[in-house]
Amino acid sequence: HLFRSHLASLTVPQALLGILFHCAEYPAFVAADDDDDDGKREEGEDTNVVMKGIDLGFCQKGSDCRPNMDEWRYRNVLWSTWWPLEEP
Repeated sequence: HLFRSHLASLTVPQALLGILFHCAEYPAFVAADDDDDDGKREEGEDTNVVMKGIDLGFCQKGSDCRPNMDEWRYRNVLWSTWWPLEEP
């Protein structure tokens, strides 16, 4: 799993600060026509795999991260705050 974040700030008309946190940045590659890595569908297996058939390159190789759609919707967290600017 790769975790990272983005920092953003804005100072007009008030000071704003936000951090967007990501998790599960590079899920394991699953072929578009494959239910899992061995090509067999197990009884009760969740086949609702995120990004099926999409190769994200080097960082994805060897990943064991296999989120499903229910887990994927919680992969981002946005923290933000603001404060008034002082009058000149």
